[in-house]
Amino acid sequence: MKSEERRALVLLGITAVLASMLATMYALMWTNQKKLEDFFFNFPCSTVPHLTVYDVPLLEQLIRTWILYAIFAFFYFAEDWFQSKKGERLRTFCHVFAAFFMGYYFLNVVWMVPGLYVLIVWIPSQFGGLYYIAVLIGLTYTQIRFIEMATGTRGAVKQLLVRLWKGTGKPVVGAANPPLALLLARLWNKYNTRLPPRFRNRLVWLRKFIRPARIQRKLLRGRVKTVLIYVLAAFVIVLAILYRTYCG
Repeated sequence: MKSEERRALVLLGITAVLASMLATMYALMWTNQKKLEDFFFNFPCSTVPHLTVYDVPLLEQLIRTWILYAIFAFFYFAEDWFQSKKGERLRTFCHVFAAFFMGYYFLNVVWMVPGLYVLIVWIPSQFGGLYYIAVLIGLTYTQIRFIEMATGTRGAVKQLLVRLWKGTGKPVVGAANPPLALLLARLWNKYNTRLPPRFRNRLVWLRKFIRPARIQRKLLRGRVKTVLIYVLAAFVIVLAILYRTYCG
């Protein structure tokens, strides 16, 4: 609880600074000294192909997100008001959504701005849809992990998905497996002699290879994570070199 309250105070201080900057921009626009288009920054910089981000809409979105976070955090911190079991459930509900909006508060800047920059500058238009879906999946996964970390419920979403799978998908697959296996066996016994010998041998080899491949994939899972970390570090280093070269 104390760490949550400290994070809320830090977030309040950051938002107060952003709100004062936004108020100054509003004042300049209301007095017709500046326009909305005058407040912007280029990512990464203006000397290379870049993304132009307008400050006012970005700050407005961040402040709205903080207000939603503050509403849920207020009820979560009200431990003396909600001491019953129903009150505990309400506080848990508010805790999850407060963590969601806190994560969105940071991810909106840390991920969205670079993500849009890559989409506009580097990704061809024909691959824009696939990239957008990949970014949304990555953001969703990061947000889920952030909520689990903030609420101390690591693995909760995975357990929920496992329960849903056991209650819905697994019985269906389990019921369909024996008839499907019997059908495939009948088709194989009936038509395997008509297949080209080379193709038939490859199918047999593939069937024998599937089970060892599953075991090997589990062993390599940890190595894949390490490789991804190295790739991410190399990407950050290359980005820093390019920024220093063109924007230094």
